[in-house]
Amino acid sequence: MKLVEAFPHTIGDLYGLFGREAPRATVVSARAVPQPQRSLLAHESHMTVTLEDHHGGPVEVVVLDRVLHDDHYARRILLCRAANVGRTFGGDGSAVVQFGIVLFNLRFATDEARRDILGESVPIGHILIRHRQLRRISTHSLLEIEPDDEMRRHFGIAESEEREARRVYGRLATIFCDERPAVELLEVLPPGPAAAAAARVSAT
Repeated sequence: MKLVEAFPHTIGDLYGLFGREAPRATVVSARAVPQPQRSLLAHESHMTVTLEDHHGGPVEVVVLDRVLHDDHYARRILLCRAANVGRTFGGDGSAVVQFGIVLFNLRFATDEARRDILGESVPIGHILIRHRQLRRISTHSLLEIEPDDEMRRHFGIAESEEREARRVYGRLATIFCDERPAVELLEVLPPGPAAAAAARVSAT
Protein backbone atom coordinates (compact mmCIF):
# COMPACT_ATOMS: atom_id res chain seq x y z
CA MET A 1 0.00 0.00 0.00
CA LYS A 2 1.32 3.44 -0.92
CA LEU A 3 0.22 5.58 2.01
CA VAL A 4 -0.92 9.13 1.38
CA GLU A 5 0.13 11.75 3.89
CA ALA A 6 -2.13 14.54 2.67
CA PHE A 7 -5.36 15.12 4.57
CA PRO A 8 -8.12 14.92 3.57
CA HIS A 9 -7.69 12.37 0.79
CA THR A 10 -8.88 12.90 -2.78
CA ILE A 11 -10.68 10.33 -4.92
CA GLY A 12 -7.39 9.85 -6.76
CA ASP A 13 -5.57 9.16 -3.49
CA LEU A 14 -8.06 6.48 -2.46
CA TYR A 15 -8.08 4.73 -5.84
CA GLY A 16 -4.29 4.93 -5.85
CA LEU A 17 -4.11 2.77 -2.71
CA PHE A 18 -5.16 -0.11 -4.99
CA GLY A 19 -3.02 0.90 -7.94
CA ARG A 20 -6.08 2.06 -9.86
CA GLU A 21 -6.90 5.19 -11.82
CA ALA A 22 -9.90 7.09 -10.47
CA PRO A 23 -12.88 7.86 -12.68
CA ARG A 24 -13.35 11.46 -13.75
CA ALA A 25 -14.92 13.44 -10.91
CA THR A 26 -15.89 17.07 -10.32
CA VAL A 27 -16.50 18.73 -6.96
CA VAL A 28 -20.01 20.20 -6.92
CA SER A 29 -22.26 22.07 -4.52
CA ALA A 30 -25.13 20.37 -2.72
CA ARG A 31 -27.53 22.36 -4.90
CA ALA A 32 -26.11 20.63 -8.01
CA VAL A 33 -26.88 17.14 -6.66
CA PRO A 34 -30.36 15.83 -7.54
CA GLN A 35 -32.69 14.18 -5.07
CA PRO A 36 -32.70 11.68 -3.50
CA GLN A 37 -28.90 11.60 -3.72
CA ARG A 38 -28.57 15.06 -2.18
CA SER A 39 -30.33 14.02 1.02
CA LEU A 40 -28.34 10.78 1.14
CA LEU A 41 -24.96 12.50 0.72
CA ALA A 42 -25.10 16.03 2.13
CA HIS A 43 -25.15 15.27 5.86
CA GLU A 44 -22.84 14.49 8.78
CA SER A 45 -24.18 11.03 9.61
CA HIS A 46 -23.09 7.44 8.99
CA MET A 47 -23.99 6.43 5.45
CA THR A 48 -24.94 2.92 6.57
CA VAL A 49 -27.69 4.21 8.84
CA THR A 50 -28.83 6.79 6.28
CA LEU A 51 -29.17 4.17 3.55
CA GLU A 52 -30.99 1.73 5.82
CA ASP A 53 -33.50 4.44 6.74
CA HIS A 54 -33.96 5.35 3.07
CA HIS A 55 -34.38 1.79 1.81
CA GLY A 56 -36.41 0.58 4.77
CA GLY A 57 -34.18 -2.30 5.78
CA PRO A 58 -30.65 -3.47 6.61
CA VAL A 59 -27.70 -3.32 4.25
CA GLU A 60 -24.72 -5.65 4.20
CA VAL A 61 -21.11 -5.07 3.21
CA VAL A 62 -19.42 -6.96 0.37
CA VAL A 63 -15.62 -6.53 0.27
CA LEU A 64 -14.23 -6.44 -3.28
CA ASP A 65 -10.57 -5.93 -2.42
CA ARG A 66 -8.43 -5.01 0.54
CA VAL A 67 -4.88 -3.99 1.45
CA LEU A 68 -3.31 -3.98 4.93
CA HIS A 69 -0.05 -2.30 5.90
CA ASP A 70 0.78 -2.06 9.61
CA ASP A 71 -2.14 -0.14 11.13
CA HIS A 72 -3.51 1.11 7.80
CA TYR A 73 -6.26 -0.98 6.23
CA ALA A 74 -8.12 -0.06 3.05
CA ARG A 75 -10.92 -1.85 1.28
CA ARG A 76 -13.15 -1.39 -1.74
CA ILE A 77 -16.71 -2.30 -0.91
CA LEU A 78 -20.32 -2.52 -1.94
CA LEU A 79 -23.25 -1.97 0.36
CA CYS A 80 -26.21 -4.11 -0.74
CA ARG A 81 -29.74 -4.58 0.43
CA ALA A 82 -29.51 -7.53 2.79
CA ALA A 83 -31.88 -9.76 0.81
CA ASN A 84 -30.06 -9.06 -2.47
CA VAL A 85 -26.36 -9.64 -1.72
CA GLY A 86 -24.77 -11.05 -4.85
CA ARG A 87 -27.37 -9.54 -7.21
CA THR A 88 -27.00 -6.42 -9.35
CA PHE A 89 -29.73 -4.49 -11.12
CA GLY A 90 -29.90 -0.81 -11.90
CA GLY A 91 -32.30 2.03 -11.31
CA ASP A 92 -34.19 2.96 -8.17
CA GLY A 93 -34.51 -0.69 -7.08
CA SER A 94 -30.81 -1.49 -7.27
CA ALA A 95 -29.59 -4.27 -5.02
CA VAL A 96 -26.27 -2.41 -4.80
CA VAL A 97 -26.96 0.82 -2.91
CA GLN A 98 -23.39 2.08 -2.56
CA PHE A 99 -19.88 1.62 -3.94
CA GLY A 100 -17.13 2.81 -1.67
CA ILE A 101 -13.49 2.94 -0.66
CA VAL A 102 -12.64 3.04 3.03
CA LEU A 103 -9.23 3.74 4.57
CA PHE A 104 -8.91 2.98 8.29
CA ASN A 105 -6.21 4.03 10.69
CA LEU A 106 -6.59 1.09 13.06
CA ARG A 107 -4.52 2.77 15.79
CA PHE A 108 -7.67 4.65 16.75
CA ALA A 109 -9.87 1.55 17.04
CA THR A 110 -10.34 -0.52 20.18
CA ASP A 111 -9.17 -4.13 20.03
CA GLU A 112 -12.78 -5.29 19.71
CA ALA A 113 -13.58 -2.79 16.96
CA ARG A 114 -10.37 -3.72 15.12
CA ARG A 115 -11.41 -7.39 15.10
CA ASP A 116 -14.82 -6.51 13.71
CA ILE A 117 -13.34 -4.24 11.03
CA LEU A 118 -10.88 -6.89 9.86
CA GLY A 119 -13.66 -9.51 10.03
CA GLU A 120 -15.21 -7.71 7.00
CA SER A 121 -18.79 -8.74 7.73
CA VAL A 122 -20.23 -5.57 9.33
CA PRO A 123 -20.41 -2.03 7.85
CA ILE A 124 -18.10 0.46 9.57
CA GLY A 125 -20.94 2.66 10.83
CA HIS A 126 -22.48 -0.18 12.79
CA ILE A 127 -19.09 -1.15 14.24
CA LEU A 128 -18.34 2.31 15.58
CA ILE A 129 -21.87 2.66 16.97
CA ARG A 130 -21.75 -0.81 18.53
CA HIS A 131 -18.44 -0.15 20.28
CA ARG A 132 -19.49 3.34 21.36
CA GLN A 133 -16.37 4.97 19.97
CA LEU A 134 -16.68 8.74 20.04
CA ARG A 135 -17.11 9.75 16.43
CA ARG A 136 -17.74 12.81 14.32
CA ILE A 137 -18.33 12.70 10.58
CA SER A 138 -17.25 15.52 8.28
CA THR A 139 -18.32 15.60 4.63
CA HIS A 140 -15.74 17.73 2.86
CA SER A 141 -16.59 17.21 -0.85
CA LEU A 142 -19.60 16.24 -2.93
CA LEU A 143 -18.68 14.74 -6.29
CA GLU A 144 -20.28 14.32 -9.70
CA ILE A 145 -18.64 11.22 -11.19
CA GLU A 146 -18.46 9.77 -14.68
CA PRO A 147 -18.65 6.07 -13.72
CA ASP A 148 -15.95 3.72 -14.95
CA ASP A 149 -16.61 0.20 -16.19
CA GLU A 150 -16.54 -1.29 -12.70
CA MET A 151 -19.04 1.21 -11.31
CA ARG A 152 -21.36 0.74 -14.27
CA ARG A 153 -21.24 -3.02 -13.78
CA HIS A 154 -22.05 -2.86 -10.06
CA PHE A 155 -24.82 -0.31 -10.56
CA GLY A 156 -26.29 -2.05 -13.62
CA ILE A 157 -25.74 0.98 -15.89
CA ALA A 158 -25.75 0.15 -19.60
CA GLU A 159 -23.10 1.85 -21.75
CA SER A 160 -25.87 2.75 -24.21
CA GLU A 161 -27.79 4.81 -21.65
CA GLU A 162 -27.94 8.58 -22.04
CA ARG A 163 -25.18 10.46 -20.22
CA GLU A 164 -27.63 11.93 -17.68
CA ALA A 165 -28.75 8.45 -16.68
CA ARG A 166 -25.15 7.25 -16.30
CA ARG A 167 -24.06 10.13 -14.05
CA VAL A 168 -23.52 9.24 -10.41
CA TYR A 169 -22.83 11.26 -7.27
CA GLY A 170 -20.76 10.61 -4.21
CA ARG A 171 -18.98 12.21 -1.29
CA LEU A 172 -15.58 12.29 0.37
CA ALA A 173 -15.83 12.25 4.15
CA THR A 174 -13.76 11.71 7.26
CA ILE A 175 -14.77 9.98 10.48
CA PHE A 176 -13.04 11.36 13.56
CA CYS A 177 -12.70 9.09 16.61
CA ASP A 178 -12.00 11.06 19.78
CA GLU A 179 -11.45 14.04 17.44
CA ARG A 180 -8.65 12.28 15.55
CA PRO A 181 -9.07 11.47 11.82
CA ALA A 182 -9.50 7.70 11.82
CA VAL A 183 -11.41 6.81 8.64
CA GLU A 184 -11.34 8.30 5.13
CA LEU A 185 -14.34 7.53 2.94
CA LEU A 186 -15.40 7.63 -0.69
CA GLU A 187 -19.12 6.82 -0.90
CA VAL A 188 -20.83 6.67 -4.30
CA LEU A 189 -24.54 6.12 -4.94
CA PRO A 190 -26.20 4.58 -8.01
CA PRO A 191 -28.15 6.89 -10.32
CA GLY A 192 -31.64 7.60 -9.09
CA PRO A 193 -35.02 8.15 -10.77
CA ALA A 194 -34.28 11.85 -11.36
CA ALA A 195 -31.36 10.97 -13.64
CA ALA A 196 -33.43 8.44 -15.59
CA ALA A 197 -36.26 10.97 -16.01
CA ALA A 198 -33.83 13.63 -17.28
CA ALA A 199 -32.45 11.19 -19.82
CA ARG A 200 -35.92 10.38 -21.10
CA VAL A 201 -36.72 14.09 -21.54
CA SER A 202 -33.44 14.77 -23.38
CA ALA A 203 -34.17 11.89 -25.76
CA THR A 204 -37.56 13.28 -26.83
